Amino acid sequence: MSANTQTLTKEDLSQSDLRLIEIMSRVHYGTIDSFPVQNGQPMLDPEPEIELCEKIGMEIGQKPSIWNGKYLHPRFSDAIRLIRGMHNGRVTRIEIQEGLPFKIAKRPGSCR
Repeated sequence: MSANTQTLTKEDLSQSDLRLIEIMSRVHYGTIDSFPVQNGQPMLDPEPEIELCEKIGMEIGQKPSIWNGKYLHPRFSDAIRLIRGMHNGRVTRIEIQEGLPFKIAKRPGSCR
């Protein structure tokens, strides 16, 4: 669980944040690879590559809900906050497990 347990609402999110959440929601197990971050916002044009993974010998369950009423799931809120906090740089990979952001690899600095 994050240090900041207050989850975000749609009103807290930019169009770029919402687009990243939509991209993440397409993945049950897999990764979203390499996109720049400028002024704390994901730059998603062109759209980052998505790699889908299959777990062998396991049934894939239902994805968790992204929204709980008006509140964003805490793991998605944490991912958005981590990206905003880097200001400028590059997210090299977001790992998704069981339909939720699990791990973010990033390179701070210039977003080129």
